[in-house]
Amino acid sequence: MVENLRDFHPHVIFLQETSIGVDEELEIEGWNAFYTQYMDNEKGVAILVNKTVQFKLYSQEVDRNGRYVVVRCELLGQDYTLVSVYNHQKDTTTLDLLTPYLQKMAVGTLVIGGDFNTALEENDRAKKIPSSEDLQRYEPGKINPHQVKIKKCVKRFMRSLQLVDVFRRKNGYELFTEKCFTYKKENFLSRLDYFFLPEEWMCSVTECNIFEEQPDHSPLVLKLDTSLPKKKEKEQKQSSNTRTSKNKTALQSITQVEIVAALQSLQLRNNPSRPGRPLSKYKKLIREEIQNLKDHFNDQITNKSLLEDFNSATVATVGSTQYYFFNVEYLILATILAWRLEDWGSKNVTRTQDVETVDSPTEVQWSNLQKCKTRQSPKKG
Repeated sequence: MVENLRDFHPHVIFLQETSIGVDEELEIEGWNAFYTQYMDNEKGVAILVNKTVQFKLYSQEVDRNGRYVVVRCELLGQDYTLVSVYNHQKDTTTLDLLTPYLQKMAVGTLVIGGDFNTALEENDRAKKIPSSEDLQRYEPGKINPHQVKIKKCVKRFMRSLQLVDVFRRKNGYELFTEKCFTYKKENFLSRLDYFFLPEEWMCSVTECNIFEEQPDHSPLVLKLDTSLPKKKEKEQKQSSNTRTSKNKTALQSITQVEIVAALQSLQLRNNPSRPGRPLSKYKKLIREEIQNLKDHFNDQITNKSLLEDFNSATVATVGSTQYYFFNVEYLILATILAWRLEDWGSKNVTRTQDVETVDSPTEVQWSNLQKCKTRQSPKKG
């Protein structure tokens, strides 16, 4: 497999299902290898770093059960946390185990890749019709129940670290061709292999594609622009429309638990021009300071308005796209509210609705969202 990937001139390779035994070693000429040793043909992972690349190892965490390897390092002058994962189709614990460690210990750019043994989207699974070579989507009732459980674990993992599915974000969620599947067996196709990055690093992604078909899994290639985006010194603000619910009980008070969870989930660029204190300062907050932050958020919600500079941000331009880097306090509150909206939607929206989209930015009044919530909520009694 490594020989097949040389044409891509990779700096780093993530491998899964390596099946390296406890008394065996992995030695590949020209590569630094970090790998698990575990007697199971279905498990084992490795991270290979090209010896031609400037590299400094900070630490490595190797799972004794062959499920993951974490390498914290300096690569090409920048800090990285590299995570290679094999999530067995019946394993519902590994990602929850990794989450608090990565929240607390990740440095620099967090790159997670591996075989997660589940399809996240409807277009990530298909059946080829032999007579026509057309693709047909699976019926929901025919999906492997183990994969349904794993999907929930992966979604929770993504949410806890604010990760995005790089392939879909880069290539589109509607893509439904043979080129979007990493696993093919007879007439059945699935996308089981993923790269995940925190949201703020998507601007560094130049390519994420699935390449030539292999007997089992096809390689997924991720290319990152290692240069930082150009920064503008001028600070920019979002829309001044900061209305909140008239009924405080509809939103509920922000809790310390939510603040800590949101704070730990943030994975942000080290951007010197970002307004406010750096993320590292917030992650060292003590109990009293967390309480002060809670009071600060709830005061703004109670007063139905945000402070004038609360949603300030710096902007970076990459090509024709602008990326906003908000201050940490704004991102904490935005994360909590996004989680609440997601939780509410998963409980109350029970049917698919067509949504009309427009090209120009549109402001939505909070009162309209309240009306929508009232109409969608199930009747009691």
